[in-house]
Amino acid sequence: MGTAQERILAITSLDGRYADELGMLPAIVSEHGLIKRQVEIEIGWLATLGGGILPDIERFSDNMIDFLNSLAENFSVSDSEQIKVIEKKTKHNSKAIRNWLQTKLMQYEPLAPYLEIINFGVTGEDINDLAYAMQIRDIRDQVIIPELKQIGSNLEAKNLEQTDLPVIIRTPEAIDSPSTLGKEMHVFAKILQTSIERIGAVAIYSKFNSRPENLQSMTNSYPEVDWPIVINKFVHSMGFKTVPSANKIEYHDWAAIFFTEVASSNSILADAAKAIYSFGISVRLTAERKQDHLSDSTVAHENYSDFKLAETDFGIANVLLAQLASIRSRGDLDSSSLNQLALGEAFGYTVLGHRWLNNGLSKDL
Repeated sequence: MGTAQERILAITSLDGRYADELGMLPAIVSEHGLIKRQVEIEIGWLATLGGGILPDIERFSDNMIDFLNSLAENFSVSDSEQIKVIEKKTKHNSKAIRNWLQTKLMQYEPLAPYLEIINFGVTGEDINDLAYAMQIRDIRDQVIIPELKQIGSNLEAKNLEQTDLPVIIRTPEAIDSPSTLGKEMHVFAKILQTSIERIGAVAIYSKFNSRPENLQSMTNSYPEVDWPIVINKFVHSMGFKTVPSANKIEYHDWAAIFFTEVASSNSILADAAKAIYSFGISVRLTAERKQDHLSDSTVAHENYSDFKLAETDFGIANVLLAQLASIRSRGDLDSSSLNQLALGEAFGYTVLGHRWLNNGLSKDL
């Protein structure tokens, strides 16, 4: 991602030297990733409004729905760039997306009469809240859980390889407790599996209910429509639960739980990395002492440096995840800013920690 010059000038290593290590994460947490999901929501809501629920608007034809779906499916970085150009004039991202979508619909005659119902009844915060929920869902399902499962498998593989390698476990209760490196790998794998289950069990909620105490503009315009059912169906179609009652903002308790659970998995993996590094270095140096030979310290640490890097990146990620977990006490603009600023970095360093840990586990320890 990015030219060589852009990487050299990047402020963080995530956009610089480690940009190629982040896999599909940038496509999810980048500004393009956010805009793409905002557009998908706008289009999905317009299709819902055109689904025959409004008495004065005919049901959209299959061709009209196909055109809308094609806009979402074919949305590109170039489209995001166009929206950013519009945003310089509107000074508001939701208005910029609406203007972009109106321009697209004007190019397709059957949908041209429906420009004014784009974004009907919902606020920019509603769109953003659902878009952030989509980002977190995709981070969890496409990145975090698959990578944690891979790490668990790698730990179990090392368990089988290192069943006979003795180590000494130092704890407050038992300073010199004998074990094997393989057994310790197995213990961390089992703890990690529990963490994976907790992360996967977090239910994702979203607010999509217009103004405070709720649905005013929708109900005033179309009192005959059962808007709670329409909204619940729309939100549920994306795999989320609907917040039963909220003010202008949704308090994101579920998000705080999710960020905390990911931080917990990071702590587990940081402990594993630290333990493997300590055990490995100790075993290597002990073996070399028995052979009456000590290698250069650089060589002695070479196979274990990935674990120290992983521990460091998990630590950075957890600082940022703690900030994200405080999102429930913030207003809508503050929450939006925090998400845009910290979401990519928090999960970027998490993914980077995963990469270092897997790299270390792939070596001959």
